[in-house]
Amino acid sequence: MALRFLNGGGVMGAMLRDLDPAATPLGSPRRWPLSLRNLVAIMLGSPQPMFITWGEQRLMIYNDPYIEILGNHHPALGQPFAAVWPEVADQAMPILDRAFGGQPTYISDLG
Repeated sequence: MALRFLNGGGVMGAMLRDLDPAATPLGSPRRWPLSLRNLVAIMLGSPQPMFITWGEQRLMIYNDPYIEILGNHHPALGQPFAAVWPEVADQAMPILDRAFGGQPTYISDLG
């Protein structure tokens, strides 16, 4: 199965293409559901800083512009959001839970 949805994407596209399936609970991108593939393809092509959290652990996937926001937290690919951002986890997790419940969510200034 081709990983065309990971074409481009700069640093993060390369990290995802080279992802060791055993390195994180994300597993192999070859086995990701179509919904995650589509989200990642859109995100990697975006000039806006974006991240996705996936699964019950809220594992992080993000694009190149988001690297600047992460600062010294990068690389955080496949890591749980709460472990990457413990300083804002109490505020952010309810927002992420609403998003997982199907409510559109946007965070402009957290912290």
